Amino acid sequence: MARKVDEFPVGGRSNYPWGEWMDGGVWELTVGEDVKTNPRNFRVSANAQAKARGGKVRTKILKDEQGTERLYIQFFRP
Repeated sequence: MARKVDEFPVGGRSNYPWGEWMDGGVWELTVGEDVKTNPRNFRVSANAQAKARGGKVRTKILKDEQGTERLYIQFFRP
């Protein structure tokens, strides 16, 4: 049955290890393996995660020789 609560829940489980990926290093993610959604949608999530951490994220999508999409991300603070 529905009930009213005092506060909106905070936290929760994420599908991705954002804390690790937002360490400032350059990360190569494989679409379909590391990234389970459309890479363009993932970029939106990455931008939101970076903003929540007080920074921004650089992203680039490339295809390798076999046609597999790779997504590169790097968190930074301007």
